[in-house]
Amino acid sequence: MWLRVAFVFAGLACATSAQADLINPNFTTDLTGWQVSSGASFSTWEHDTAGPLGPDGFANFAQADNNLPVTLFQVFSLSTPDPSQIVSASLSWTQNLESTFFASPFEWSASNYFQVRLFSPTNGAAGTVNPFSTTSGTTNDFGVSTRSANSASLLEFLTKLTSLDTLRLEFEALPGALLTAQVDDIVFDYELAAVPEPSAFALALVAGGAWYRRRRGQKNVAANA
Repeated sequence: MWLRVAFVFAGLACATSAQADLINPNFTTDLTGWQVSSGASFSTWEHDTAGPLGPDGFANFAQADNNLPVTLFQVFSLSTPDPSQIVSASLSWTQNLESTFFASPFEWSASNYFQVRLFSPTNGAAGTVNPFSTTSGTTNDFGVSTRSANSASLLEFLTKLTSLDTLRLEFEALPGALLTAQVDDIVFDYELAAVPEPSAFALALVAGGAWYRRRRGQKNVAANA
């Protein structure tokens, strides 16, 4: 009986849930924590509250009539000393894609796209996760939608990282057809492998010791009978 109790408590474990260290993933008041990379003079990402993703604030791609991509990105890290222990992960966001001058839907092309990328600037061997990209020649993906990364590819990527690696999450738009792209509510969660709690180990030792003393006492009684 005591041995069974010891094994039960020894098997107790607690999985640890955590969130990546993204700053300002909801764009509540501004774009603090995010950077904009652009070769364009007039296109940028900015904070906005008016539109389908408002009024609580979101990142809005302010387009201009040129063919240079504009990237909203953030470099961040994971709150774990050992990414190889991650057993599940999820990345999701809300987006809205529109055209400000052309009736939707219009056809995506090589000079008009929106895409999302996740990679490690410090670990090229980990590869790149491409959770979303419009497809040239199609007319879908317009309007408001919630998107997410493939959990298997995300997990494969994360477990190749080390505690010293950083990550870079990008939202890139190319405004060839005067595209409006909006992003909000970014959630990046992960779960580490279950580790037995110290209290479980302690209780298992107590239970095991009690069982051992009981068995030893029974043997002594039998030997003296």
